[in-house]
Amino acid sequence: MPKAIANLCRRILGRWNSSTPAEKRHQVLVVSHDAALAGAQQLLLYLLAEWKRRAPFPVKVICVDDGVLRPQFESLFPTLFLSDFRTNDDQEAALRDFTRGSFRVIYSSTVVNGPLLERLRCLGAPAVTHCHELQKSIERWAPGEIMEATLRNSDFFLAGSSAVAANLLDRHGVPEDRVAVVYEFTELWDAARTPSRPELLAMRRELEISEADVIVYGCGTTDWRKGPDLFLEIAIQACAQEPTLKFVWIGGESRYGYDGLARKGLAGRVRFIGNRPQSRRFYYTGHIFALTSREDPCPLVALEAADAGLPVVCFDKAGDIPLVLGNECGVVVPLEDVGAAATAIVTLARNPARRENLGRVARQRVQLGHNVQAAAVAIEKVFDRVLARAPASDVSSGAPLVSVIIPSYNHEKHLPERLRTVADQALRDIEIILLDDASSDGSLGILWEFAANDKRARLLRNERNSGSTFKQWRKGIREARGKYIWIAESDDMAEVSLLETLVERLEKDSAVALAYCQLRMMDAEGKLGGTPDEWLDELHPRRWKADFTNDGLDEIRHFLCKKNTFLNASGVVFRNFEGVDKLVPDSMRLCGDWLFWIRLCARGKIAYVAKPLNYWRLNTSNARSRVGGDLEWSEGQQILHEAADLLGLDAGTRAAIVDAFRVRCLAWADSNAVKK
Repeated sequence: MPKAIANLCRRILGRWNSSTPAEKRHQVLVVSHDAALAGAQQLLLYLLAEWKRRAPFPVKVICVDDGVLRPQFESLFPTLFLSDFRTNDDQEAALRDFTRGSFRVIYSSTVVNGPLLERLRCLGAPAVTHCHELQKSIERWAPGEIMEATLRNSDFFLAGSSAVAANLLDRHGVPEDRVAVVYEFTELWDAARTPSRPELLAMRRELEISEADVIVYGCGTTDWRKGPDLFLEIAIQACAQEPTLKFVWIGGESRYGYDGLARKGLAGRVRFIGNRPQSRRFYYTGHIFALTSREDPCPLVALEAADAGLPVVCFDKAGDIPLVLGNECGVVVPLEDVGAAATAIVTLARNPARRENLGRVARQRVQLGHNVQAAAVAIEKVFDRVLARAPASDVSSGAPLVSVIIPSYNHEKHLPERLRTVADQALRDIEIILLDDASSDGSLGILWEFAANDKRARLLRNERNSGSTFKQWRKGIREARGKYIWIAESDDMAEVSLLETLVERLEKDSAVALAYCQLRMMDAEGKLGGTPDEWLDELHPRRWKADFTNDGLDEIRHFLCKKNTFLNASGVVFRNFEGVDKLVPDSMRLCGDWLFWIRLCARGKIAYVAKPLNYWRLNTSNARSRVGGDLEWSEGQQILHEAADLLGLDAGTRAAIVDAFRVRCLAWADSNAVKK
C-alpha cells in the first residue's frame, strides 16, 4: 500500500477507535465454519487481524471444525474449536464455558453456520450473517435445513456483492431492510510485505520461469465451480498462439490435468502446483490473472491479484468482479468463452504497456475501495444499527429536519473543510448523505473516516462513475428523509449559520419552495474573493443587496429566463416534497441546476438572504470538459424553452429570450467555440 494511503487508513481508523464511546465496545462472538484454507476463512482472518490491531471491542471466536489455518485464528483471539470435543454433551459444556459473560453481537462469517446460530440463540444477542455465497454454493454447502436455520436465526445479512444481495432477496425472501452490501475486501500489501528480490528469484527458479516468460496465474480449489478445466482449455489455446506464455494454477490437486498436459507437450508450460502458504506472494512473479470461475460472487484471489498489480481476465455473469474491476482493470469476456479468454490473454501478453496500465488501475481500485480497514468500519456500523434495532438504511429513529447531500468526486483536497463546515452547522437535526461517484483519488477514505465518526452520516458509493453530478443529486434526493434538502457540493464551504438561517425562512412560510443566500467566491486554494455582483448587477443593480421574498413564476419571468441567478447549489435549501427527485434533469452535464431551480420556482415562492453564508470555490468543477459558453448554449436552449412553456410565452417572446441568451454565450466563449 502506498505510504499516503496507509497513513490515511491509520488516521481513519485510529480516530474512529479513539472516539468510540464505551457503550459501543460490545463483546462480539465470531463464528466460522472451519479453519480451512479458503476464501471466506481468509477474509475473516483479515478482519480479525484488523480488529486485533485496533481493538474496537473484545472478540471471541468459535470454529465448528478444524483446518490448516488454526494457528492463525488462535494467534489473534481466544478461539474454541468444537471439533475438539467428540460428543454433543462435551460440545455443549465447552460452549457454555466459552460464552460466559455478555455478547452484544454474533457475527457469522458464512451461511453454513445456521445450526450453530440456533444453539447460540440462548445468548440473547442479535446475529449478523456475512453471506459470500451465490445460489449454487448455497445448495452445495448449506442445503435445505442448514440454510433454513441460517435464515431463521439471522437478524441481519451482510452480502459480499450486489449479486449475493439480490439472491438473498429474490430466492430466500430476506427483507430488503435486513441486507447491506459490503463488497469483499483484502489486506493490502505495501512495499514491506511484497516479496524481496531473492524471494522472487527463488519462486521463479521453483516454477522454472525465465525473464522472457509471461506468466498467467489462476487460483482456487480444483472443483467444477472454480473452472480449472476452463483454465486448462484457455492455456492450451493461448500457448498455441504465443510461445512466451506459461500458466500456473495455485490450489487444489497438484497433478490436475497432468496426463493430458504431457500428451499435448505442455507439461512445462502449464502447471498445477497445489496449495501453497501465502499463495498471493507468487503473483508478484506474474503478469496476468485468469479468473475462470463459473460462479464466484467477488473472489478474494482476484482482489489479491489486483493488489499485486495484475490485470484480471474474467467471465461476465459469473459474479461481481466485472463490476468491481471490469475492463478498466483487465478484460471481461462472455461466460465460459474459452476462445475469447485465450485471445484476451494473448493480446495482453503481446502488449506489456497496456498490461501494466490495466494492472496499475486494478491495484488502485482495490486499494481505494476494497481494503480491510474500510470494510471493518462498514461492518461495525452495521453492528451499531442492529444493536439500535433500526433498519440498515436509517441513521436515527426519527426523520431529520434537513437532509444534507454531499455528492463527491475527486475532491480529496477540499473534502475535509467541506465536511467540517457541514458537521459544525448550528442546526443539528440533520442527516448527512455522502455520495462517492467512484473517485480515483483519496476521497473515499476521507468519506469513510467522516461516516465512521458522525452518527448522522452514511456513505453510498458507486462502483463506476455516473458521469454526471446531477445523477448523484437525484440519487441523494431519493435517499433523503428530511423535511428540507441541502445539496452541499464537495468543494465548497459554509458559515455555521447557513442551515439555521435558510430553514428559518422556509419554516416561516409554507409557500416558500426554496431559500438561498448570497455567496462569496474563493479560488482553488481557498483565497476569498468578493460576491458575484457583476453577474447579478447586469440584471438589477440593487436587487440582491437586501433580503427579499418573491413569487417563483415572477422570478423565472424576470431573471431566470435570462441566466442562472442561483449560482451555486451549496447556497440553496429546498423543500423535500413528493417527486422532487424527478425534477432533477440528470441527462445534463453542466446546466442541470439552472433547470432544477426553474422547476422548483414553478412550485412556490423563493426567499433570499443577502448575507453571504456560502463560499463557492471556482475552477474546481469536474463537470466542464468543453470551452466556456459551449455547454451553456447546447443545454441552455432546452432550459429556456421549458421556462417559456411554464410561463405560457408566445413564439416571438420565446425567440427573443433564446436569442438574447445566444449573445451571452458568445460573450463567454471564443468566437469559434459556440455555434448556433
